[in-house]
Amino acid sequence: LQSRRYGVLLLVLALCCLGLRFDTSVMQYDGEFRFALPELTEHADFIQAVTVPYDNFSRVDLLLASFNRENHGFADFGIVDEHGKPLVWQSFALSEVKDNQFFQFSFPPIRDSAGKYYYVYLRGGKGNAPGNAITAWGAHDINKLPTVYSAKGEHKGALNCKFFCKQPPWLLCIGFAVAGVLLLLCSLW
Repeated sequence: LQSRRYGVLLLVLALCCLGLRFDTSVMQYDGEFRFALPELTEHADFIQAVTVPYDNFSRVDLLLASFNRENHGFADFGIVDEHGKPLVWQSFALSEVKDNQFFQFSFPPIRDSAGKYYYVYLRGGKGNAPGNAITAWGAHDINKLPTVYSAKGEHKGALNCKFFCKQPPWLLCIGFAVAGVLLLLCSLW
């Protein structure tokens, strides 16, 4: 009986530690009607403003397209705060983009992100020219969505994307601890 209790406690602790690693999707712009933005060529930007509802903003998945070809070069992904301060800036290889699939951008959690305004950037890299560039999908539906801005002007709708925030560790630990106590109490009866 003693070893069963320790086993249950170890299981709860292991689940608690695993829970710290998971991101939770908090927002998604995936409208009924999709449209392709222009090619993301050198000096071109796609910019979308977003307000994140929770703390620990840690990942953005964007629906990108490669035009069903292998592109060469790099592009940039960024998160900028409402004052213009870059918080995240990452380069990625165009050859890693799979046509019409979500591309994941992970970054260290932005701890106090709840209710704050951010800009999501995609910027074309040096040498990205028509025929050697990617694009992003936009989405719009009957809901009022943000506007995506590019060098070609405004596009009514949003980048087709998903936003993720890390689960608060204390919340997961409390949930697993309560479950562990209940399991322990059940094993005693």
